[in-house]
Amino acid sequence: MPLNDSTVSLTDKEFYFDDPFPTYREMRTSAPVYWHAGAECWVLTRYQDIEAVSKNAQTYSVGSGLLLSDLLKKHDYLSRMFPDGVETVSLADPPRHTLLRRVMNWAFARSRVDSFAPTVRDLTARCLDAVAAKGEAEVVHEVSVPVTAGVVRAFIDCEDMTIDQVLQWSDAVFRMGSDISLDEMQKTVASIQPMFEYFIAKAEERRANPKDDFIGHLVSYELDGATLSSLMVETYLQTVMVAGNETTRNAFTATIRLFAEHPEQYQRLRDNPDLVNSAVEEILRFHSPVLGFVRTATEDTQLGETRIARGEHVYMLYGAANRDPDVFEDPETFDIARFLDTQKTHLAFGRGPHICIGMAVARLELRTLLEELIARFSGFELLGKPERPDTLLGNGYTALNAKFHLG
Repeated sequence: MPLNDSTVSLTDKEFYFDDPFPTYREMRTSAPVYWHAGAECWVLTRYQDIEAVSKNAQTYSVGSGLLLSDLLKKHDYLSRMFPDGVETVSLADPPRHTLLRRVMNWAFARSRVDSFAPTVRDLTARCLDAVAAKGEAEVVHEVSVPVTAGVVRAFIDCEDMTIDQVLQWSDAVFRMGSDISLDEMQKTVASIQPMFEYFIAKAEERRANPKDDFIGHLVSYELDGATLSSLMVETYLQTVMVAGNETTRNAFTATIRLFAEHPEQYQRLRDNPDLVNSAVEEILRFHSPVLGFVRTATEDTQLGETRIARGEHVYMLYGAANRDPDVFEDPETFDIARFLDTQKTHLAFGRGPHICIGMAVARLELRTLLEELIARFSGFELLGKPERPDTLLGNGYTALNAKFHLG
């Protein structure tokens, strides 16, 4: 297969959603650090390179943009969402990133995450009971969205926020990862002004009526000698809401598709429930809910035999790294027992200082989903072709219809 900007079609969502893996294999073998002229970036496909870049925030910065769309349009779209002077943890490098991330450490402590287990169980069971009564479902809107949006509402103590609001606002933010014009981006930002207003109002309400919850912790947190502004509180609430449901929602939907396409693995899980934790990791490895993120070199450096000049961008394709045969034996096979060896790990949550802070919550949700599925259903059958979103960021679905077989 010749490698060029036509075959490595990074700017076409169908490249990712059809079957990019033959191209990824060729890239890992022939050009693991591939220059994409159209996007003006180096594309990384090897596990070791992506892990190295992710860990080295001093040399590879997020400060010049995180998304592929930033490179395509020469704009940092995420930064444009926020007023001047407002910082976001996603676009900060250490040591500043360390301080900004520390604001949320309390919320993601193991004890607090574990305390949400009953909430996750209840939401999941209610959705799946409703599906069992019908025998089929549109998985995205009947299972994935209500569970993950319901969990994130509870997690950030915004339970008066509707499921539709979580969905609409999260999807709008993720649209920043699409190949959209600056005018479309500005319209998207305008469409989420109610989100800013809602979260700012929640911050002001908590200042007036202190409470020991997620928002109360944020409004009382001191950074640089002063408590967080309401705009900074909004930024944290928005970040957790979006990241806390979009990627997990993608993994939920992918779970049903993967088990419909690999029924022998689902039966294996039913026969061996102790494989649940390993199955969660394999779903994340095999599906990789985020397509990729960008870093910018802060100095002249080198990846393998390729020189990376200061100011040049690298684009990390997580789906390619997670099927690297140098790390995973028989990587194209979906094997739910792969991670019984707990020394193995994937890159679905990233690595280094920007590793997903909410990964314990995502694992809790996926583990609960698997436990509740195997307690009710004998298998799944896809109905029609799954529908995909208009994005170059999330490996998600807008619709996936399936039969759920009781037994």
